[in-house]
Amino acid sequence: MPFVLNISTMNKIILSNLIFMTCACIYAQDIIPNPFDLKPGYININELTGGYGLGSTEVANSKFFYGFTTIHGYEFIVSPFSINSGLSLGAGAGMQFYDDAALFPVFGDLRYFVRLKNISPFVFGSSGILMNLDNFRDQSMFFLNGGAGTMVKLSNNLNLSIGAGLFIQFSRDKTRDAFFNLKAGVSFKPDRRQIVNKTYIGFRTGKSLNRIENASENINHIGFRT
Repeated sequence: MPFVLNISTMNKIILSNLIFMTCACIYAQDIIPNPFDLKPGYININELTGGYGLGSTEVANSKFFYGFTTIHGYEFIVSPFSINSGLSLGAGAGMQFYDDAALFPVFGDLRYFVRLKNISPFVFGSSGILMNLDNFRDQSMFFLNGGAGTMVKLSNNLNLSIGAGLFIQFSRDKTRDAFFNLKAGVSFKPDRRQIVNKTYIGFRTGKSLNRIENASENINHIGFRT
């Protein structure tokens, strides 16, 4: 005897599928990434740094240096000329080992980032004091450091930072030493994603999520789970 679906039976099947899809929508929420816009907030930059002496390197602490720095600051989101970018202001400290001494930099740091998809080119400038704890009054120095670099996105809150520039230090007796400076490290920003007012509906098919995205302010994601 052939199997025949009447209208009543089909209506029940359609209703059952709608109920199933509605339940699947709730389950699918955990795999749909929320859209976000970056918000201003705390930023931490930790870098290894090194310098190679330029010009005359006969005086002490002018041949080379290497060390590390840590910067804690605040990043502002700015958009000059409709360019998606950020501006960070911070204070830093660290330790630098020279050919003749170990000095402790304490400084202010300024960086301007241009935000692209996965990289953020930037320019930086910093200035402060190199403290010599053995003879703070006579052997501590002031310094200026400027250059450019790029950040490579590793995750939503972690970036690889690489930069190069010029490092100049000034002593009390008015001598000046210049170094070619390299920096490499990581920057950390807490997850500062600003949730946009958008709605989501999603269903899984196996392990994949099929999504149809509406370009309007309200975006609906639609898929199916089997």
